[in-house]
Amino acid sequence: MNLSDASQIEVQKEIPKEAHQIILTEAQIENKLKKRELTIRTITIISTFIGAAWGLWQYLEKRQQEIDTRRHEYEFASFKEQKETLYPLCTAAAEIIASKNLEDAQKSIREFEIIYYGQVGIIADDSTAKVAQSFASAVAEYKLGVGTDEPPSILIQILGELTSKCKKNLALDNMYKRKVLVAAKSPR
Repeated sequence: MNLSDASQIEVQKEIPKEAHQIILTEAQIENKLKKRELTIRTITIISTFIGAAWGLWQYLEKRQQEIDTRRHEYEFASFKEQKETLYPLCTAAAEIIASKNLEDAQKSIREFEIIYYGQVGIIADDSTAKVAQSFASAVAEYKLGVGTDEPPSILIQILGELTSKCKKNLALDNMYKRKVLVAAKSPR
């Protein structure tokens, strides 16, 4: 073998070695690309879940705000109905007491009974309805003519309780306190 043959063998030996290194390098590049693709997919999936969770949280928060708003609107409408019922009830009861005799009290008794039998049981709370029932019973006895022609003193006592209960029902600040308590208790 001469020198040129030996250099040819060395070159041939080196070429496969370089080709082998190039193949490893391409495999490494392909492996890195797969890892990057996997990382990008993972980040995409995670960000999709985060976006979905954020959207769901915003939806639930908005929904809770709508529910709270509707509850407050309902409570205010209920307050308004109570006011429109309990004021005339107490006024009619006071007119019965202020009447000099049963004949003068007939119009007020009728107004009281219409409000009491028609709305109080629906609108008022239990304690107010119970006092109104006591007043209605005393008025029924008064109508039967038991005792004197003047309104009985028991009506005055019951009217005091009735107005006190109505005042508690109609205390607007109590309604707002209830809202604050409800809002504090409701989970967010």
